[in-house]
Amino acid sequence: MSDAEQQPRGNITSFMDVPYPRKIWDSIRNGDEVDFQELVKTGMVMAFITPYDDEVNRLQDHIKDWANRNREAYVVVNFESDQKSLNRFLEINKNNGRVDHTGLNQLFEKVCMYSSVLSEHQDDTHPSLVSYKTRIIKLNSGKYTAYYLAISSHPDLIDDQRLDQLMAQSREKFDKNLKKAESNNNDSDSNEASPTTVYNVTVGEMNNSNLQVGTINSNQTIKQNDLAAINDLISQMKNSMETLQDSVKEKIISQIESIELQTKSDSPNRQIVSDGLKSIHGILQAVPSAHGTITTIISNLDSILKSLGVF
Repeated sequence: MSDAEQQPRGNITSFMDVPYPRKIWDSIRNGDEVDFQELVKTGMVMAFITPYDDEVNRLQDHIKDWANRNREAYVVVNFESDQKSLNRFLEINKNNGRVDHTGLNQLFEKVCMYSSVLSEHQDDTHPSLVSYKTRIIKLNSGKYTAYYLAISSHPDLIDDQRLDQLMAQSREKFDKNLKKAESNNNDSDSNEASPTTVYNVTVGEMNNSNLQVGTINSNQTIKQNDLAAINDLISQMKNSMETLQDSVKEKIISQIESIELQTKSDSPNRQIVSDGLKSIHGILQAVPSAHGTITTIISNLDSILKSLGVF
């Protein structure tokens, strides 16, 4: 459970960002030209930061529901028509203090749909349609903990190394807005408590988007025997941490924190746990000349990931 969960939720609990391509934010606000074909080719990443377990579950399920409903969809490629729609979207948002998030979500969906027939990228979970990863992110110099959910039209844009870079960009942007919001609160003459949390910087939710249809999937639960195996594996990894380089150690500790938030929860999120374990698996496999203990951990990870249906 994250640090902010005991605070009032307010009306908006998600911070939305487009960490890739980052320049699109300025282009939208300024009404600058954006080439739709180029956007489809390079891909697009949308990210959400939320401190709440149930909300990250909801967002994940909405993504999967959208992917399942559109997996076999017939895509008609019409770049001229969609470029006109994009131009209209840019014009509407020109010099506007707030981006039209409904239009932004629709643009992202269109990029994903086009990429599914024009891109060579493949994704095991949602073939060529949409990919996502969830991580734990530290905010405001570690004062707050939240979930970082990155959704991408191209799976390679959110591989572990690039995801770290995207998280750093979003964290910087979020902290900047957070400090501004805290400063405004301090300057206020009112002595009443704010009805929203510090996370409510109001950059948007997925309202009125096709991605926001669905309910939490009961298949996301984790069996007790798998949970016990995961907890044993975490203990094993912690005991072996000193044998690893600091850079490797920091990456694994970050993933362990993410996993433990779930294993200690009354309803652990299967996807977050799977993502964390898969990331650790990739990190350890890249360790040169891994000793026996690391090899054993990798073997145990293989078994757990197979049981969770990842491998």
